[in-house]
Amino acid sequence: MKVIRLLVMGLVLLAGSLGVAQSDIYFAQSAQGNNNGADCNDAIAMSSLAWAAGNTYHVCGTISSGLTVGASGTSGSPITVLFEAGAMISMPALPTTGAINVNGQSYVTIDGGGNGVIQGTANGTPGDPNCINGSCSSQTLSQGVYCSGSGCHDLEIRNLTVSNIYVHTTGNSDGTGAPNGDGGITISGAGNNISIHNNYVNNAAACISANTASGTVSNLNIYSNKTDQCNWHIQVGSAGTLNGYTIHDNEIINSTRWYDGTVDRFHHDGIFVYVGSTAYLVTSGQIYNNWWHGDMGGNATSKLYLSDNITYTYIFDNVFDDTSQTVNHNGVIYFGYGADHTYILNNTFVGTGSLSGESAITTVSTASNITIQNNIISGFASGNSLAGSPTITTYDNDLYYNITGLGANWFTLGSNTYNSWAAWQGTGYDAHGQYANPLLDASYQIQSGSPAIGLAANLTSLGITALDSDKAGAARPSSGAWDAGAYQFGSAAGKPAPPTGLTATVK
Repeated sequence: MKVIRLLVMGLVLLAGSLGVAQSDIYFAQSAQGNNNGADCNDAIAMSSLAWAAGNTYHVCGTISSGLTVGASGTSGSPITVLFEAGAMISMPALPTTGAINVNGQSYVTIDGGGNGVIQGTANGTPGDPNCINGSCSSQTLSQGVYCSGSGCHDLEIRNLTVSNIYVHTTGNSDGTGAPNGDGGITISGAGNNISIHNNYVNNAAACISANTASGTVSNLNIYSNKTDQCNWHIQVGSAGTLNGYTIHDNEIINSTRWYDGTVDRFHHDGIFVYVGSTAYLVTSGQIYNNWWHGDMGGNATSKLYLSDNITYTYIFDNVFDDTSQTVNHNGVIYFGYGADHTYILNNTFVGTGSLSGESAITTVSTASNITIQNNIISGFASGNSLAGSPTITTYDNDLYYNITGLGANWFTLGSNTYNSWAAWQGTGYDAHGQYANPLLDASYQIQSGSPAIGLAANLTSLGITALDSDKAGAARPSSGAWDAGAYQFGSAAGKPAPPTGLTATVK
């Protein structure tokens, strides 16, 4: 018997040396049932939470005050906040530090479980009838999920609906603006290993914003999100060097509510990669498989804007649907000074052809080492407008159609303009390109007989794994010609599906 007791004690001590067992703790705004945290019926009060690495904290019912994550997890034992079915955090206006304040912590996962909701119910332009509670009555800086400081690293934010952070009324200049204003998911001064995915965010100055700290930071990934009615839909930046990030498989819709008339306080961007100083750098990024559609509204910069000092950016397999755009913006893709080594590959750009000043790709800078290859560009006033003094590495294998400025200002390169397809090919660029109907279906895939089939160069040698498949995941040939645009001919899927299992509470 004594031997058995000693054996049991030894096992207990061994278990203790391997770490404390993980626990599931259920909490609500106030204590429920037996108040032991065993399930939602017996949830403890949120104010009684004690935070520890490895625990999962289950959100039950409706929370009506801000939740602060009070500790960090560890590698292999993160802290997880998990929304149970029907759980939400709901207030007229959310706190400036966030409905969920991660407060400089690390190794934390915020998981909406596919049904969790964070919402403001009354925050927006006073009198706007589209707030959840009816007419908007608050005008307060609000944040959905918020983490600030270099302690914010190894974070994952997933499966949430973040709704009505600030409902802005078209034509008004109210609102706290971007980037330091209302945010759906905001990470500021972050470190390595940030993942934001499978969320639906709407009505905010910045739907998803991730800015990294000083020093060198890597592994920022923003993917499979859906955003609507945001001034900046997805914004990435750095106060040091961000070396390695991906933005992929997101659906980006409208910004019309953020048009503020002639005041022009806001400029709207679908994806905005930005640094505030030439001392900072964002490099080695991949932006792919995204789908832009809807109307960016007036005073929009672009659907994809790379500001200064954004280098080695690979933009591929995206669908830029500009057919609902009602006002010119500065090109569907726009990049600025020092946006060197920009690669724009196998994208599909589709416009209406009715906007007189619209171009697919625009720069006015001294950007160097630009590669534009294998794209379909149809329905724009000009194919591209590369003014300033850019330098081109490769410009070839693109398919153009319905360029309405043809005969006037078909293409701009530096100080030169070209008013015919023959004149453009006479430069030596797009020697293997074509001007012909790409024969796209309603999902912007190429149909049988399309001149895009076999038009494109094989880019396997670039060694970009994601580029070796098309937007729908169909493999491109390892040898031989590729097809132009975001889809290989015969690819099974159409337009990307939005994240599944999410809920929306927008009125």
